[in-house]
Amino acid sequence: MSTTLTVPAEIVGHLRCGLHMELGHAAEEIATLSTLRDRETYPGWYAEPLQQLDAARALLDVVRWSPIDDSEPVTIDFDQHQPILVAALTGLLEIERDLMDVDPSFEGGERQRKRASRAVREIESFLAYHGLPLSEGD
Repeated sequence: MSTTLTVPAEIVGHLRCGLHMELGHAAEEIATLSTLRDRETYPGWYAEPLQQLDAARALLDVVRWSPIDDSEPVTIDFDQHQPILVAALTGLLEIERDLMDVDPSFEGGERQRKRASRAVREIESFLAYHGLPLSEGD
């Protein structure tokens, strides 16, 4: 029997954003590998980015690819999706932390800082509540 996890509505959009970023990272890795001379000799090089791509796609299928209605929580199979969930949220968390460090004198800077600060609080709270790492290396 698998463990389920309810992703609160306020986290679903963050998770979706992080999953789209994970798709991009995997696609970039596949594109890089496809240019290497020994790609046919070592097809196993593709295994990890393809697994990451498939995992991100599978979780996006559950949380929806676009924000049709993010007012409802989403229940996921935690055992199946934990690695990509953590990768997506910690990857986005790193970017949101960087976005908090903006010069407020720039146009829209204060608004960006506030939005990023809220996202960081929400993501960190969710990860901590479920005992998940706050960075991918933890």
